[in-house]
Amino acid sequence: MNHRLSCLIKLPHEVHVRSYSGDGILVDNSNCKGQRGLLLNPFASQDSWWLDAEPIFNPIDDITFPFSLESTPADPTLSFTEYNELFNKAQQAIIQGQFEKLVLSRIIYHPRQNDVLQSFKTLCSTYPRATVYLLNSSVFGVWIGATPEVLMSGNRSEQFCHALAGTRWKNEEMPWGEKELREQRLVAEYIESVIQSSSIKFAKSALESTSQGHLQHLLTTYVTHASLDEALALAFSLHPTPAVSGLPKQRSVDWLLNHESHNRELYTGIIGIVDSDFLHLNVNLRCAKLLESAVKCYVGGGVTSESICETEFQETEQKSMVIAAAFRRERH
Repeated sequence: MNHRLSCLIKLPHEVHVRSYSGDGILVDNSNCKGQRGLLLNPFASQDSWWLDAEPIFNPIDDITFPFSLESTPADPTLSFTEYNELFNKAQQAIIQGQFEKLVLSRIIYHPRQNDVLQSFKTLCSTYPRATVYLLNSSVFGVWIGATPEVLMSGNRSEQFCHALAGTRWKNEEMPWGEKELREQRLVAEYIESVIQSSSIKFAKSALESTSQGHLQHLLTTYVTHASLDEALALAFSLHPTPAVSGLPKQRSVDWLLNHESHNRELYTGIIGIVDSDFLHLNVNLRCAKLLESAVKCYVGGGVTSESICETEFQETEQKSMVIAAAFRRERH
């Protein structure tokens, strides 16, 4: 399949924007040793798209980006009634002991008022600690994102990955609730068990809170000591983590594929770069597909036995505003 790709991507705290353009190739995730370039891995896919091209580095004010947008939304958004029905099915399966956690996603449409490039620049300035990208793909369409979750990042000898879960408003000062703490603990324990099974040496940080925009999350950082190819293989073993799928992992993925009414496409997949001397891979969160007159935001939230449907639904609304706010025209 011919896959034409163009991508602007700004890594955390960097000043310049990398620009990639060329034809992507599809590679089995188990056969990626030595693969380098821009990486796109759709949700729950055993194959990834790779663009092996040298990036062009540009100041953010000098970037250009050719694209054309689709006009018609293909997937309806879930109403609260429909979301509640899916939530109840998920929670019942958890209560019955089939799962410890499931992560449900939905699509929310917002109006697209601002210029696409200007919105990309807004996301870069608003979220300096995120990986911000703008992608034009002949397979997936035009996507934009500002994702905070690092799957794997580092150099040829040392890397780190994040166990990121639990969400609340940034200005909340009360101690974290047991639901959010347990949700993050499940993710951290899973990541630790996968790293241990790989025999890669690692260390971990204490649990901390981290903010992106108006939201706050719980975070544990794992530091690994491996080669780039070992780190890439570990990333594929980890993904999709329980932060975006559930536990047990494969059973959760299968349940989501059977019960969610939409295709996640690139949402909760992997986007990032593997170079000759470093890699930086993100879980593709806080992202949207761009349409002619709308921003198609993909969002999700974890469900456990303690979850409350109204709270989880509102959390998805909050998460969609990370991208939607960048496309809103300011009123003076």
